[in-house]
Amino acid sequence: MTGEWKYEELSGCMLPEKVATGWTQVFSNHLGVEYIPALYCGSQVVNGTNYMIIAKAKTISNPAREYMATIILYSDLEGHFSLVSVNEIKP
Repeated sequence: MTGEWKYEELSGCMLPEKVATGWTQVFSNHLGVEYIPALYCGSQVVNGTNYMIIAKAKTISNPAREYMATIILYSDLEGHFSLVSVNEIKP
């Protein structure tokens, strides 16, 4: 369709080992959207640690919709991960 962004196929970026483990924990049972990490941005120490990743998102719908998103994961002091936010990046 004219005017839509066509996102490149991504094989995914290499996340640091701890973040990759958290990514798997958070998204292993996530339904409706597939997320592929494109860029590991960094971390923020809070009462635990926040991690920011930019990812390509693809909806599991007909028709599928693709977009880029910032994803924040949180690891508590015991190392348990949870999803803080997913925000679409608007071009």
